Amino acid sequence: MATTRRKVVIVGAGIAGLSAGVELSRSGQYEVIILEAMSTFGGRIQTLKGFGSHAIELGANWLHGTKGSPVYELAKKHDLLSMSDGSSSSCSSSSSISSSIFDDNEDAKWYKNNSAEENQYRTEAGECMNTKLVLQAKKMFADAMDKNVDSIHVSEVDMDQNTGDALAQGFAEELKHRGIVNDTKEYHQYWLIYKHCCSMECLDIGSNTLRDAQLKSYDNYKELEGGYYTTLGEEGYQGVLEKLLEDIPEGSILYNTPVERIQYADCNTRNGSVPQDDDDDAVVTVTCEDGRTFRCSHVIMTASVGFLKENLETFFRPPLPEDKLSAIRTLPYGNVNKIFLKYKRPFWNSSDFGLQVLWDAPLPTKEESEEEEKEKFYRMLPGFDIEDRNDDILVGWTYGRGADYMETLTDEEIGQRCTAILRKFLNDPSIPEPEKVLCTRWKGNRYQRGAYGAFLPVQALGKEIEGIQRPVYSNRTRHGQKVPVLLFAGEAFHKTYFSTTHGAMVSGMDQAKVLINFSLVSK
Repeated sequence: MATTRRKVVIVGAGIAGLSAGVELSRSGQYEVIILEAMSTFGGRIQTLKGFGSHAIELGANWLHGTKGSPVYELAKKHDLLSMSDGSSSSCSSSSSISSSIFDDNEDAKWYKNNSAEENQYRTEAGECMNTKLVLQAKKMFADAMDKNVDSIHVSEVDMDQNTGDALAQGFAEELKHRGIVNDTKEYHQYWLIYKHCCSMECLDIGSNTLRDAQLKSYDNYKELEGGYYTTLGEEGYQGVLEKLLEDIPEGSILYNTPVERIQYADCNTRNGSVPQDDDDDAVVTVTCEDGRTFRCSHVIMTASVGFLKENLETFFRPPLPEDKLSAIRTLPYGNVNKIFLKYKRPFWNSSDFGLQVLWDAPLPTKEESEEEEKEKFYRMLPGFDIEDRNDDILVGWTYGRGADYMETLTDEEIGQRCTAILRKFLNDPSIPEPEKVLCTRWKGNRYQRGAYGAFLPVQALGKEIEGIQRPVYSNRTRHGQKVPVLLFAGEAFHKTYFSTTHGAMVSGMDQAKVLINFSLVSK
């Protein structure tokens, strides 16, 4: 007797959607249709060729860790990693300065793993900060972070305890412990590095300010072993995604097909419904903006949190269960953008060049008005580094409302402002304008509405991701088993690997396995 292959619609052809599609297609249990709103696959993974001599990444940039990462394993299997060791323990290029500048063995050990000789930290006056002071300040920031995270395990940390205040207090205690006296130049310099570290942390977690981030949530994220900034080779992330595409049946992905509404019937959002056994469980109707409809048994939704937040009231019929609604409303979703500056001739001499800018003005706060932040958006641009594959391109990252405001400017205007910053901090008016400028605009993309969010907000309950991971079940049953009709996958919906490509990939695979296991037990 022939096996009936039920249809699954996957919304989104990012790495979560593609990974789910691969798992389901390999199982032989399901017919898969992937509906992608944009003209290409990848979502927030976008590799661009042609801007420089080698490809650049507009979205996801690195593999964060290697051991246990399916993204790394796939890249390694197909020789898609960088020819170099491709990894470092910090965003900045590593160097080989002797760690003997530190007297303390622990400081020396930390320094060895975090050094960056050519990464200049400069003030607005053009002064280059002392390397030892920079690294000691960064170590103190890391120590303050570690102590605060450790405190989560040994004492009750309030849900409303924010990371920014906790770190500031911890850093002040470190300064006092080391005998660094208030109101001295050295004291001011340490706080400049502290503010820069806060900017880098905001960039890392996609937050406007660390005061938005719940301290307790820092214990949720788990780092994989291996290089935290592992670089892919010439094909970039696109090469990884193309390997996934090879295992998805031809014609299964429909591009330029944005979904307008998902209607699912007989589900547990209604009280008092009585489960009914029914082998015909194609109870979901997916309606696209062009009027086409798809009837299916299951939907895996992989749209970004930003898209879901914006469309939550109209996209699902009936409305989602309360745990899903609460999770989507609560989960953060920040904006991070990149600025690429390509030069005819690099004005820097070293292949390890990097400029980290130390602003005298305070970091933006929640209390500042939008207009004030617009005038100070450059403060949310911590510095510039050489692009991983192109030695004639500098890349800068900006975050939060600074990244939002940047999207309102033209590439030319952004290039001019960046040139002014470079000239000011390097104290060199001869620095040329870039030959070409390219800026990402993730907030303006109606299908993304941002980049990622790697934290929980203050007063979150900590159960939001668990809530979104649970399927929405139909009140119909198949051979006594409740039917999972709507599932969510994506980087934001993995409990410990959120904001990463391996988190997105694992999330997609996990939700596909839910359907595969259901198919096996409900036969």
